[in-house]
Amino acid sequence: MTTQRSGFEFEVRPADSESDAVVNVDLGNVDSPLLVLALLAVAAVPGLLLWRWMRGGEAGAGREAPRPAGGVLRLVDSPIRVMRWWASGPRRAGWALLPVALHAAAVGLFRLPLLGLPLQVGVVGAALVAIGSLASFAAHAAAVVVIYLLAASQPGRARRLVEVSALVYWTQLVWSGSAAALVFLADDPANGDLAAVVDITGQLWGVWLIGLHAAALHVVSGFSPAGAWGAGVALCALFFGVPALGGLLPGILS
Repeated sequence: MTTQRSGFEFEVRPADSESDAVVNVDLGNVDSPLLVLALLAVAAVPGLLLWRWMRGGEAGAGREAPRPAGGVLRLVDSPIRVMRWWASGPRRAGWALLPVALHAAAVGLFRLPLLGLPLQVGVVGAALVAIGSLASFAAHAAAVVVIYLLAASQPGRARRLVEVSALVYWTQLVWSGSAAALVFLADDPANGDLAAVVDITGQLWGVWLIGLHAAALHVVSGFSPAGAWGAGVALCALFFGVPALGGLLPGILS
């Protein structure tokens, strides 16, 4: 199988044939900025719907907790204190979703040179990667809400839970922003070793993100520490174990 990167052209040679089956999808005539804007506009629609949903309902705030020195920057070393302060204050859905959008943009930005594609095609690919990051947040938030609904001790806190789950993406921005700077400063961004380092560190930060989501269940939804640990294990199994098992199944079944 050979792949030509100046456009999406793939040459597939069947094992029992000497002929080539060529699939050619040419984006050379597509105005990539317009296509990227169209993709982002499509992705913005569910984001706006989520934002409106998060702003609805009762605020549910009780006695406001003190703001930790440093604000959201303390998510790195004092996440529980930051979550308690944020969850007890007024509804701030837009500010909570901001790090999710910035993280998605940073992920698309550092993936652009790693894709090793021509700029016109690579920009479209980077936009798709950014949209995939937004979809990943949606999947994480949905999983956290499902766990909450199954074992909630404080009903009516789903909106606040999603808000705090989005807020913790400031910590993910530390990784994605650093990765973007590293990739663009590298001599050979398409180097396989650099891509592997970025992927491995991304997985480690993903585990940290799941831990923060479990902490959000403890702070916002009243889960006991043991219940939060159990939720974290379930989320790790869902987002790491299931994909790993899916990758092993073809080899096991063959």
